[in-house]
Amino acid sequence: METHNLGSTRQYDEPTWTGAGFVEVPAQELWQRLPELLRDIVLSEIRSGNKPISILENQERGIVLLSLAKGPLIPRETDERVIVHTHHEYGNYCYDGTTATYEDVQSGNFLSFEDPEHEDENF
Repeated sequence: METHNLGSTRQYDEPTWTGAGFVEVPAQELWQRLPELLRDIVLSEIRSGNKPISILENQERGIVLLSLAKGPLIPRETDERVIVHTHHEYGNYCYDGTTATYEDVQSGNFLSFEDPEHEDENF
């Protein structure tokens, strides 16, 4: 697992998935901070063939974001518990290369679904 300190954000790339959490302690501690609803969505996505690729903590905002390699594989609509973002707005983590983010309304934590077809522009 690689660790990146990005100002107020600490990101863990390629943590080792056990089937119910992460081997590495920092990644597992963040996994446990995700609300049960988001953890259940992640587990359903993994059962459908997705995989977690990173987990981060924005210490300034006090939130956790878990990124999945593709998807979402199981479509979801915005409801009273989760907001589905499909384009960038300030603070929603839906950037270029991201298909969608799911924001837990109560906690402010996120799931991010990467677009495997996205290619970064070279300048």
